[in-house]
Amino acid sequence: MGTFQTMQVFVAGRTFRHYAQCECGWHGGNRLTRASAVLDVGQHGAQTGHLPVSVPFMTREATPALALQAS
Repeated sequence: MGTFQTMQVFVAGRTFRHYAQCECGWHGGNRLTRASAVLDVGQHGAQTGHLPVSVPFMTREATPALALQAS
């Protein structure tokens, strides 16, 4: 667990049961979609100053590509 200024908020759960959770002990409600839980993360982070955990995004350079050629 971090200090109060560096506590992190994140999304946890499984299909149709996503929820936001923070190291401070805060726990958001169950959400059907991950996007709704991400909004809860942003809302809690804005209200308390806790940092949302960043999600790594795939870049075009890091994404493997498959090129098909007709014969």
